[in-house]
Amino acid sequence: MGIKILLRVPFPSWISQKWFRWLILLVVACVTFITFIPALQNEFVNWDDDANFVNNLNYRGLGWPQLKWMFTTFHLGHYQPLSWMTLGFDYLLWGMNPFGYHLTNLFLHTVNAVLFCLLAVQFLQITTPNSYKKEDIGIFICAGLAALFFSIHPLRVESVVWATQRRSVLSGFFLLLTVLCYLAAYKKAAQGEASCRMWFQISVGAYVFSLLSGGIGASLPAILLILDVYPLKRLKGAPRQWFDQQARRVWLEKIPFFILAVTAGLIAVYAQSHAGAALSLERYGVLERIAQALFGLAFYIWKTILPFRLIPFYQLPPHIDIFTWPFFLAFFTVLIISVIFMLLRYRWPAGLVAWLCYATFLFPVLGSFQSGMQLTADRYTYLSCLGWAILLAGGLLSLWRGRQDNHISGPLFIFVKGIVAASIVIFFTLTHAQALIWRDSFTLWSHVLAIDPECVRAHINLGGVLMARNQIDGAISHYNEALWTIPERAEIYSDQRFEAYFKRGVAYLKQNQDNKALEDLGRAVLLKPDYALAYLNLGVGYMRQSEWNKAIENFDKIISLEPDFFAGYYNLAVVYAKMGHYDKAIANFDKAILLDPNYSLAYKSRGIAFARNKQWDKAVGDFDKALLLMPGFVNVYYERGLCYGEMGQYDNAIKDFNNAILMVPNYALAYNNRGDIYHVKGQRDEARRDYQTACSLGFAVACKNLKKFNMSSFHAP
Repeated sequence: MGIKILLRVPFPSWISQKWFRWLILLVVACVTFITFIPALQNEFVNWDDDANFVNNLNYRGLGWPQLKWMFTTFHLGHYQPLSWMTLGFDYLLWGMNPFGYHLTNLFLHTVNAVLFCLLAVQFLQITTPNSYKKEDIGIFICAGLAALFFSIHPLRVESVVWATQRRSVLSGFFLLLTVLCYLAAYKKAAQGEASCRMWFQISVGAYVFSLLSGGIGASLPAILLILDVYPLKRLKGAPRQWFDQQARRVWLEKIPFFILAVTAGLIAVYAQSHAGAALSLERYGVLERIAQALFGLAFYIWKTILPFRLIPFYQLPPHIDIFTWPFFLAFFTVLIISVIFMLLRYRWPAGLVAWLCYATFLFPVLGSFQSGMQLTADRYTYLSCLGWAILLAGGLLSLWRGRQDNHISGPLFIFVKGIVAASIVIFFTLTHAQALIWRDSFTLWSHVLAIDPECVRAHINLGGVLMARNQIDGAISHYNEALWTIPERAEIYSDQRFEAYFKRGVAYLKQNQDNKALEDLGRAVLLKPDYALAYLNLGVGYMRQSEWNKAIENFDKIISLEPDFFAGYYNLAVVYAKMGHYDKAIANFDKAILLDPNYSLAYKSRGIAFARNKQWDKAVGDFDKALLLMPGFVNVYYERGLCYGEMGQYDNAIKDFNNAILMVPNYALAYNNRGDIYHVKGQRDEARRDYQTACSLGFAVACKNLKKFNMSSFHAP
């Protein structure tokens, strides 16, 4: 049924215009939710999800230790305590099941679609002439279409289906509430109602929550000022009149917003610097950042119109030259759009307002404060394109009115309706497919490489996926591709070059190619001299080659960098034990166990060191603790059996050797030593049987023992 017919046919008695508005909101919510349903099957991906969730114990729960961490951490360069709280609640409900995390993201995005529909209604009502004030249904339908343009557009996928982007949907939720409450305060003030102050205070409070969820709304105060010019018209006349006494109240009420925004901005800059994610001007200059900003402004418009070949990582090139065609074209695109909107600012102020709001929202992520190695990112459009959606709603409403007044021909109106319907179907299909790309890490990065074969990040992350699957050759191949792709003198790629060398070195260690591993890991520590894990793997490589002094040097380096790094002390102790320096080994095992009291291997290894140092009681105590933590330690039973034998507790020794043999029936050493115990106890038949079994298993010492035993000249130790 056409829009015109909907307007002219009276509503049935069982449905009112009020209920029809609720129906529009329900349709927006249902279509949004259904579009993103594939995301509920997705896993965590190895792009920040691993660091944020899989390997992060700090956020798991809502106890005091977790809350303290959430409100004090700058983890991965972000300050987002409220987002962490929702993720902690997800953990309480779902544990580590990704379904629950994706469900919360999708729920928040669905709510945001409804809130945006209400926001679009507010703006359309404000700009609707008095002669059309009764067209609430038409306004709601056009607002609903604008909400769908926002919510199911393929550019939203990254913000919704990537679990790490909880900050986008949660901060967006509070930001939409902020603007809705601000408009409510404006309406109440226009009507002279005292409740306007309450709504304004709620708006400021919602903005606080938005900034505590993430920083995507840091530029909101400037956007509110733009809205005060149009459509609210609280700042009237020429710009010089915006600072007179009458406009003072408009500026004064923005002070809380600006204070909050500046504070959040300073925290964000500190967080990025703290995480080492920010690129300095020396590495990426002012002109290059201006060129990137212009490219971003044009890029997001292109992708809004033609949302194809979307990928999660658009790689920052090593050098930006504004005279190359992508940046040259972007410059002229921005220039032409700006000139057109400026020329039409009096006849069509909404166009210029949408353009300014779009640019203002994007300003913090356009390269001004470059963080990371992405040139652009789909997630940056989550709120920045809202203005275009409202502009679309306004255009549809104008066509609607034109058709009512017979200013628009029927065929043209039908054509527009067809375009709108086709766009919704296309967006639904593309978004549905784009959500499936995030199903798992392998699918995600394979998709990136299919579109951009030279994406260094994709090669490194896909290599990590193959490493986890123990497909080491495939992983090394992708690390090779990453290193071949990185330009030799591109300093901005130094972090990715380090990562490729480090991970390839670890892969070579897994393949026992120790020389290649040491070469790559050596390059890695030259690129990042303060990375403890690189020294850890270097030390392991040298330890495997019995280069004890070099191994000790690297493990000492770990301890100097991170005094609380358990693995540094543990591996240092292992080296000292292999060198026969048992006192030094035990001292370092002590420090390792102090840092991680539940690490069973440390108790086992310290127990062996005690045993070699003839401290039998302490050795048995450590073996007891190791078996309590890990009952399946076969050689711990064997080692404890040896200690019991030395202590003269022969029955306990036999029990431990029995347990070892029960777990590993071909354990020749256990048979031989149990034979020794039986011999000492005078159980000659049992001793002979054990020596025979050990000999049959190829243990030469047992064969000699059996020969001496049969000659009655063997004396057990």
